[in-house]
Amino acid sequence: MARRGLGAVADTCPAALRYHPALPYWHPDSNGRAVELGRFPALLARLTAPDGTLAGLHRIYLSASSDKLTQCLAGELLPAKKLATVREGASKGAAARLYPPEAGRLALAEGIETALAVAQGSGLPAWACVSAGGLARVILPPEATDVWVFADHDASGTGQRVAERLARRLRGESRRVRVLLPELPGVDWLDVWGEQQKRNAT
Repeated sequence: MARRGLGAVADTCPAALRYHPALPYWHPDSNGRAVELGRFPALLARLTAPDGTLAGLHRIYLSASSDKLTQCLAGELLPAKKLATVREGASKGAAARLYPPEAGRLALAEGIETALAVAQGSGLPAWACVSAGGLARVILPPEATDVWVFADHDASGTGQRVAERLARRLRGESRRVRVLLPELPGVDWLDVWGEQQKRNAT
C-alpha cells in the first residue's frame, strides 16, 4: 500500500479488506481442470450484496514487490484479479463497502486501490465496485443521499460513459450526484493521488 501512496490504510484498514501472505492461485488447464499454479501474497476484499449479505470475494494477487502479479501459462498472461461469488449473479449490485456512508455522503470508484486513494485524498467514505460493470450496477442504501462518482478517465471512454449512466440512475432515485474525472486520458484517481504524494515528498 505504501508503494501506491496508501500507507495510511495500514493504520485504519477497512474491515472489508484482508491480506493473505500465500493464497493459492487456481486456473483451469487445457482440459478445464483447475490446477494450482502457485501461492502468492494477495489482497482480499469482501463484496457485500445490496441486502447486506456476502456476495463474493475479490482477490488481487501481488508479486513479491507488492505490484500486481504477472503470471503466465503456456504463453498466456493470466489475470492478477479474480472474483469468486457465492452463487451465479450474486455480485449484481454488490460492492466492497470499505467505509460506511457518513451524513449521507458516499464516494464510489471502480478499483479497490482507487477507492482507498479517494477516501484518503478526499476524506469521503468510499466503496469500490471492482469494475466498470460493477460501477454501472451498484445499488446504494437509502441513506446515501450525496454521492461522488470518481470515474476512471479511460482512453476508450468506458469509464466516463458508465459514470454518467450511473449518475442519471442515482439522480432518478432523488440523490445528489457529482461525477469527477481526472484531466488526462488513461488515468484514474489512484494515479492522481500517487502523483500528488510524489510531489509532496519532494
